[in-house]
Amino acid sequence: MRKLQITLARGGGGVPTIVAAIVVPVIACDPDVVPSTGGAGGSDTTVSSSSMSSGGGGAGGEGFGGFPNPTTGGAGGGFCAPGEDLETIEVPLPPAGTPAEPGQICAAPVPVDSSGAARVTLMVGAQSHLATGFIAIAPEIAKSIIGVPSVEVIEATVFGLLPVTITDVAPMPGGFTFQASFPTPFYASPTQWASVTFRVNLTVDCGAEPPRSVHAVTYVQLCDELGGGLTWVSSGDDCNICSIIAEMAPSPIVPEKKLDELGLAVAIRLRIREIARVGRARVLFAENDAGADIDYSWRASGGEVTHLAPDVILWDPPREYGRHQVQAAIISDDGAAVSSFVLREAV
Repeated sequence: MRKLQITLARGGGGVPTIVAAIVVPVIACDPDVVPSTGGAGGSDTTVSSSSMSSGGGGAGGEGFGGFPNPTTGGAGGGFCAPGEDLETIEVPLPPAGTPAEPGQICAAPVPVDSSGAARVTLMVGAQSHLATGFIAIAPEIAKSIIGVPSVEVIEATVFGLLPVTITDVAPMPGGFTFQASFPTPFYASPTQWASVTFRVNLTVDCGAEPPRSVHAVTYVQLCDELGGGLTWVSSGDDCNICSIIAEMAPSPIVPEKKLDELGLAVAIRLRIREIARVGRARVLFAENDAGADIDYSWRASGGEVTHLAPDVILWDPPREYGRHQVQAAIISDDGAAVSSFVLREAV
């Protein structure tokens, strides 16, 4: 049996990007730490993987992304369910902007972008779609804040997380509290790499100069809490995600046999199955019953195709609206088959 291991990086906008994908034997899926080379936006992320599998070292598989295939040994483990892999990442920091210091803020043109001026943290409420938030104000400017700041969510990586309703913004020592309500039903999951971007809008007193409007951004990601449950993690802190590890059985379950018009000795059964998805990218598996001695051919109507194994590809489809597809063809001495995977893109 083989497994698919995917290493992800987070860009400046908080969107996950595949930077390495490897098909390996199960024996090779042991704890391994791989430093990423950065995803979209140039932000580096270290992904720590701890598989539930156990066993000694084994031969690495095929992959892409410039990383060596895993060959380390050791026992797996963790709080993730069987068939899941624990990844620990650091939620990326937003652009720093102007330092959170009164003199520099008051000298900058408005609006002033200063992510160090305020930082948002969330605590999951009694229901998963509710959260209590805290805005930590930089001590250097705390006495210069005029009134109560406003809070808004300006971006989300999962459509169902918007809109977010912010209420009850009130002062407390060190900053301000607020209540956040996400749409219901709440379907977001850490496995979707779900995150939201909060922006705090402050007004800073600049004395003889006009007050300055300051924008502070925090990325907040939905993560798996050690011991179970969900937790929101903010920029700069560690986030745990139990991501699904796709298993590819050597004797796959395939559709019922259909009439074959090719007139060959054997009716080969083939279908293309989506086994993983990150953002727009899809990992596709040519599931078939043709045995070992076969040749594979892949063809996409558009986008970019990366071969992870003869029967596994990574497909980044075109962004244009319309019907896009990938075809796989297999052929052996006794038979042949063709199958299609169709996607209707509406981006």
